[in-house]
Amino acid sequence: MMLGEIEKALAGVRFTVSDEAELQRAVEGVLCECIGFTSWMFDDQVKLTERDRIDFTIYDQLNKHQLPYGIELKVKGSAANVHRQLKRYAKTGKLQGLMLVTTLRKHGAIEALWDPRSIPLRVVVVSGGAI
Repeated sequence: MMLGEIEKALAGVRFTVSDEAELQRAVEGVLCECIGFTSWMFDDQVKLTERDRIDFTIYDQLNKHQLPYGIELKVKGSAANVHRQLKRYAKTGKLQGLMLVTTLRKHGAIEALWDPRSIPLRVVVVSGGAI
C-alpha cells in the first residue's frame, strides 16, 4: 500500500523546518517522489468540514469508490489538541485512514491513545525538527 511506502520515505529524510508551511513543502516533495508514475494522486489543503481542513489527501485514481487517506502535519501543539483534531477528522466519514507526520516525539503517544474502532492511524515522527 502507498502509505507504507510514504512512511518509509519520510523516515529516510532529515527535515529541518521552521514552521508547518516548510514541512508541508518538504512532505509534498516526498509525496511526488513516492507517487511517481503510479495511479496514486494527492491534493493539499482539503476541506473536510466547515471547520476542518487536512494538509493532504492521497488516493488511488483507479479505485475512485474508495475514500482517500488523510495526512496531517504538525510542528507544534500539545498531543491532546492534536489527538482531538485527528478524532474530528476521523469522524467526518470522508477518510479511510490517517497519517500524522510530526517533528515532535510527544505526538508519538497519540497512536497508543487512538480508538482501534476508528479509522486506522499511523504516526510518523520525522527526524530533524524545527529550527
